[in-house]
Amino acid sequence: MDGTAMNLTDKIDRFFKISERGSSIKTEILAGATTFMTMVFLVAVHPAIMAGAGMDKGAMATVTLLTAAIFTALCGLYCNIPFALATAMGTNGLFAFSIVASGAATWQTALGINFISGMIFVLITVCGIREKIILIVPKGLKITLGAVVGIFIAATGLCNVKLVALSGSGFLALGDVMNGEVGLFTITLVLILVFTVRGWKAGIIIAMAAGTIIGIPMGLTGVPEYLVSMPPSIMPIAFKLDIRSALSIAYIPFLLVFFVNDFFSTLGTLLGCAGKAELLDEDGNLPDMKKPFLVDAVGTVAGTVMGTSTVTTYVQSAAGIEAGGRTGLTSVSCAAFFLLSLFFTPIALMVPNAVNSAALVVIGVSMLTGMKDLDYTSAVEYLPAFIAIVGTAYTYNLATGLSLGIIAHIIVMVSAGRIRQVHWTSYVLAVPLAYYLVRLA
Repeated sequence: MDGTAMNLTDKIDRFFKISERGSSIKTEILAGATTFMTMVFLVAVHPAIMAGAGMDKGAMATVTLLTAAIFTALCGLYCNIPFALATAMGTNGLFAFSIVASGAATWQTALGINFISGMIFVLITVCGIREKIILIVPKGLKITLGAVVGIFIAATGLCNVKLVALSGSGFLALGDVMNGEVGLFTITLVLILVFTVRGWKAGIIIAMAAGTIIGIPMGLTGVPEYLVSMPPSIMPIAFKLDIRSALSIAYIPFLLVFFVNDFFSTLGTLLGCAGKAELLDEDGNLPDMKKPFLVDAVGTVAGTVMGTSTVTTYVQSAAGIEAGGRTGLTSVSCAAFFLLSLFFTPIALMVPNAVNSAALVVIGVSMLTGMKDLDYTSAVEYLPAFIAIVGTAYTYNLATGLSLGIIAHIIVMVSAGRIRQVHWTSYVLAVPLAYYLVRLA
């Protein structure tokens, strides 16, 4: 028995190269648990956001956990790196609010747009042309794309509790600050900030749990009949994507946002976290980067078929790396925790809107850190980025913000006499983006 166990341990060690990378099986499993704890809020937050698109909350909770488990495990087994994947924050807000809730498209069509974005990602990865795609978006926008998404996420949280609201002109304005959810929102927000400042790795989930409990006597938390149950069926949302409708030229800006956000978010997360895990080569590249890119892209394609928005590599993977994770076993153990959580979805679905919204605000604000890397001595870099952020903040629309940023980049570069430094794809891209903006007006 001991020999068999030892043999299995040796096989696991060799398969994942655990000893080779200076880690241990115990460390890898604990690292996976750490990553899971920093991401588990998704099962409450993501379904709540997608419910804004009219999608079934229970089904979305199941799909959220299934996609996270499947593609995090695939990343571990195929790529042997300690990264976790799940539905992306930011693009889910774009999906639910900018596209569906605004009336621009049905959620079935939005899934179709997301599917096409994923297929483009698959093709450029397989064909090895991702380096050329990087040229499409100017440097300043690449740096601040996370901040643009963060602004949108934070605005979504504030809108959810009606602290801000869309005015009749389509811009954000002060909302109903005296509504009943604001108190619970404020309590949860303070708890998250306190726990985060104190360095608690599971600070968000602990604060959300506390906020949910506090919400019971306030009448804001619904207590389910059962805390443990079989996962809700995915059929209300699975296989419902409408690809044909998604092919309309009017949806090109949304397609662009889906693709650009996933592509550059994945690139930044992979390089940033891999550097922390000491997995980069001497040139600062991640060996076999095509593999995690492919897993990410296939995750988005499969995710839309199952009924959810973009699946991406999560920066929270850094938590597991900080805990010592160096191999794919970290990912596999994290995936196992996601699978186990399938049977506890009633607990996750207890989380009230005010608590989810507080988490969204903190997550959104945390994504503003990319702004520090902007070159504020170069107007051609910071002005388009500023316009993209302001456009997103004041219109509550990611597609509008990014469209304005790309067009502003072209105008600024031309004005500076640097026409030839603008990649030709930017000029081509400007045509449908300008059409989109004119159409909005």
